[in-house]
Amino acid sequence: VGSFILTLTGIAPLVNLETLNFSHLFTIPSFAFLNTNFATFNWSTFPQILLSFGVVALAAMTEHIGDMTTASAVIGKDLLNEPGLHRTLLGDGIGSFIGTIVGG
Repeated sequence: VGSFILTLTGIAPLVNLETLNFSHLFTIPSFAFLNTNFATFNWSTFPQILLSFGVVALAAMTEHIGDMTTASAVIGKDLLNEPGLHRTLLGDGIGSFIGTIVGG
């Protein structure tokens, strides 16, 4: 930080500012799914993709049930029955979806 400040003020040219290129911060990244050509997509990998996402979804549901069980023990109310596991899972899924859209 000190070298950068000394270079910017002109006291000592310690940092080569010409090598700093911040243009990549303002460009849209090249994501693989944006360039997918479904005409040449290898559909034999589709079951493996679904299985991978299924395992992740199962892990997220298991974590959610554990969280609800722990929260139930802390507050002294059975959250799996009231408001119900289906409602808390739906709320967790909607929250994850919105968080992904905003954060992604």
